[in-house]
Amino acid sequence: MKKYIYLFLLLFVFSYSSFSQVVINEVMYAPVSPAKEWFEIYNKGNTSVNLQNWKWKDLAVSNPLRTITSQNIILPPNSFAIVCEDSSNLKSAYPNITGIILQSNGWNALNNSGNESIMIYNASGVTVDSLGYTNSWGGSSGGFSLERISVNQPTNLQSNWGTSQDPSKATPNRTNSITAKDYDVALKSFNIIPSTVQPGENVSFQFVIKNLGLNVANNITLGIYKDINGDSIAQPSELIKSELFSSINVADSVNYNYTYNVNDSTVRQFIGQISYPQDMDTNNNKLIRRINIGDKLVINEIMYDPLTDNAEWVELYNPLSKPVNISGWKFNESSTNVSISDSINYMLDAGAYIVIASDTTVYNRFPELRTLSQGNRLIIKSISLNNDGETLKILDASGNTIEEVTYSPKWHNPNIA
Repeated sequence: MKKYIYLFLLLFVFSYSSFSQVVINEVMYAPVSPAKEWFEIYNKGNTSVNLQNWKWKDLAVSNPLRTITSQNIILPPNSFAIVCEDSSNLKSAYPNITGIILQSNGWNALNNSGNESIMIYNASGVTVDSLGYTNSWGGSSGGFSLERISVNQPTNLQSNWGTSQDPSKATPNRTNSITAKDYDVALKSFNIIPSTVQPGENVSFQFVIKNLGLNVANNITLGIYKDINGDSIAQPSELIKSELFSSINVADSVNYNYTYNVNDSTVRQFIGQISYPQDMDTNNNKLIRRINIGDKLVINEIMYDPLTDNAEWVELYNPLSKPVNISGWKFNESSTNVSISDSINYMLDAGAYIVIASDTTVYNRFPELRTLSQGNRLIIKSISLNNDGETLKILDASGNTIEEVTYSPKWHNPNIA
């Protein structure tokens, strides 16, 4: 019965969303404790609106109407207002929040899963806007809000909503992070491969920059910084490399890789930051990544397509001049993790090898593996290497990528490692 009521409400109020001046624009229905629930309304019209004696309620028939405010509160054109459960709690969760904040007179708890609705009414009891949503629309976990993409599209259109992409996980009384801006360039990803190195080794800084705006973006600069003092602020004196991109078309991305020699073992944090003079959202311009300077293993040999009645296998190698503690380390292929060692303080000697084989048929071709020399090790585990190529990784006990290799069948004869 509840399902039919929900569908009826959607159909009944759908027409309101096409002409409502004030619309529901963002909902925090699944906050992480101690944060509390709230929703945001937006005046998309050209005239101010008096919110005095406006009310709201949720889907539950038994829940009462709640008064948004009994005061003479004016919502100007193109302005936001937050309706919240607890205004002090809201300001604590978002210390930089400004604008109109209205603590509801009582609160109807919003469902974190399944169907839910929020309906707002003016002082005359007329429905101003109504949102019917489910947790599949977005904002269902991690303390992220459910954001509206466009105030000019219907309220009850699922494709018009999504999970907040803002670093603060929500945008109360600000333009939504997923709302398209005229000019908006984002640093979508920043990876350091490998993430664990020795001083003097090279790493690859890998960046993806995307134009999220509605217009072509020109003259975008990517700055790469070594965060010497670890304050997460990019300083001119910390600049490693600056790269200019003349233009990025709408919805397009550019990839940029930079090879860096880790010549200072004291610097472990790096910043990627883009500068774009016309940018209307700078919250998505910076990413910070760390490297580990310490122990490592390398993927040294791969047999992914052996002869009949022979096993697949991968060889790992300690290239350092000292033993490596590999307790809790894993070998990753596709989505499968294989424990290299579950023992406490298992030390792999300098220059020693580990062979991970899919089964004991590895002895058919390499009988000498039955009697390994001291320090070397054979692990029989269920692995299945892709003949068309895939990415293999070595992960340390904390899940950091120590080594990563993406192989291709074009590299060599598939019957010879």
